[in-house]
Amino acid sequence: MKKVLLSLFAFAVIISIALLWHEYTVRDLHHPIDIHDVSRIELICGNYTRAATTEEKNNIINWFNSATNIRNNEERRGGTPESGIRIELQQGTMIGIWDCEKYDIEVQRWSNLGGKLICYWAKQPEIKQLLKQHRAEHSQDNIWGEPVRR
Repeated sequence: MKKVLLSLFAFAVIISIALLWHEYTVRDLHHPIDIHDVSRIELICGNYTRAATTEEKNNIINWFNSATNIRNNEERRGGTPESGIRIELQQGTMIGIWDCEKYDIEVQRWSNLGGKLICYWAKQPEIKQLLKQHRAEHSQDNIWGEPVRR
């Protein structure tokens, strides 16, 4: 009986450590953005780039901050994105949000500590829809001169 209880206790401790580690690493990945820290937002599709409107800028930041299902993408898997959003912060830091059909959206940002590139996937349906719409409107502007697959 003691062995069973000890095994259950050890199992519970291991699961607790794993959950805490996951929470710690996810919290370190996704950082909310203050709208006042943003100097510019651009929407990109192939060779076509345009500045986001004020309404789009507000929506993008609100949507970005509400992203869920954050998953590390340390190995940068996910393919070549066809459309994206580039956010430039006041201090010069850039954040890229890319449409990766297979993996929701991919976020790329530079860490303030050591200048390391941090990549992760997130679920955010409104950003996904905005990128899909932007890609549909500007598929003829693909960098390779070919229509983007839909």
